[in-house]
Amino acid sequence: MATIYPGKGLGNLTLGSSLQSVLACLKASPTTFPSIKIIYSKKTPVKSPITVVLKYNGLRLRFDGQTQKLRLIEVIEWGKMKLTYKKRDVGSQGPLTYIKIYNNIFGPTFPGKFYHEHRVYVLSYPGIAFSFQLSYEAVQRLDASQDIPKFLMSSNAPPCTSMAIFQGDYWWDVEKTPMVLNRRLECATTSLNDDGMEVIGETDEQHYDGDKLGDWGLTDLYGAPGLVIEVLKNGDIASLTIY
Repeated sequence: MATIYPGKGLGNLTLGSSLQSVLACLKASPTTFPSIKIIYSKKTPVKSPITVVLKYNGLRLRFDGQTQKLRLIEVIEWGKMKLTYKKRDVGSQGPLTYIKIYNNIFGPTFPGKFYHEHRVYVLSYPGIAFSFQLSYEAVQRLDASQDIPKFLMSSNAPPCTSMAIFQGDYWWDVEKTPMVLNRRLECATTSLNDDGMEVIGETDEQHYDGDKLGDWGLTDLYGAPGLVIEVLKNGDIASLTIY
C-alpha cells in the first residue's frame, strides 16, 4: 500500500530524490518491485529524461537527465498497486472516474485543460493531475471549453487514463505537454550481473532514443552510480563514461 502525497511523492518515493537512492530503495524490496526497467536516451543522455518503469506496480518514474533527480511519478495502470489518499482508496479496484475524483476524493478545482492534438483532457490540482483520453468521435461533437467537463461527468465518459504527482501548482504551469502514455518507454530492461553491476542494456534489447527504437548494436552497457561502461563482445572496453 502506498499513500499519495500531492506535490511530494507516493509512499517511499519522494520527488527530488536521486536516481541512485530510488533504485537502491526499489532493489531493497524485490518482492514489492520484482521488475525494474530503465530507459534513457543514448544520443542525448543529459538533455533527455531518464525513465524507470515498474511494470508490475503500474508506475513510471521520470528523472531529470542532468541532475538525475526524481521530478515526476505516474500511475499508468490502475489496480496493480493499492493507493490511498487521506485513508481513502484510490483506484485499487480499477480506473478512477471523473465524478469520483471531483466529487468524492479531491473535490472541486479549476477547470482542466484540453490538449486537442492529443485528445487528452487534464484535470489538475496542486501537485497532482489526472488525464482522460477522449475518442475522435467525442472530440468532434464536443466544445473543448465547455462540454468536455460535462461529458466526463456522464455515464458514457472514459475513465481516468493516468495520474501524475509533480512539484508545482498546476500541471500546465509545470509541463508544456499533456500527460500522454508512451508505451514505447517499456523496452529496455535492467538487472544485476555476477559482478553486482547494473546491466543497463544488452544487444538483444531495445532502447528509446527520443524519436525511434533501435537495438543496442554490438556492445553491452554496464553501469554503476556515476559510471557507464561500454564493452565489446570480446570483452574489451570500448568506452567509459563518467557522469
